[in-house]
Amino acid sequence: QAAYDDALAYLTGRMPGAPVPRGEIPAKGPAIAEMLFAIESARALYYRAISEAEVNPPLEAVQRARAAHVTVQRTVVAVTQEAIRVCGGRAFLKRYPLERYARDARAAALMRPWTQEIATQQAWEAALGVDGQRGGTAGA
Repeated sequence: QAAYDDALAYLTGRMPGAPVPRGEIPAKGPAIAEMLFAIESARALYYRAISEAEVNPPLEAVQRARAAHVTVQRTVVAVTQEAIRVCGGRAFLKRYPLERYARDARAAALMRPWTQEIATQQAWEAALGVDGQRGGTAGA
């Protein structure tokens, strides 16, 4: 959300030092809309997964939580990269927050307990009935 908000501030001149001429804004509009759609889609899935949280949740709720986790991680990286792209290379300078957001977005995907790889593996193992702990199939 912060990358999206800062991209808007940068493009509209509300961010100090933002050099974007007003004439470029319409050309960047579709990218701004796509960032909004991605954020809202990820947020909706996240809120649904959170609303289903409980002790000993059913598999469907756990799978939705995994999907939400990975979707949010992917969306953060994609939106941050797109914000930098629409603002231009100058927005990647350390004096603007987009540079830090991009670094943090990539780092978050590597943090445990659920990296994207772990969540993806757990999701397919659960979907296929594979027991990842023993390497066999569930119930075998």
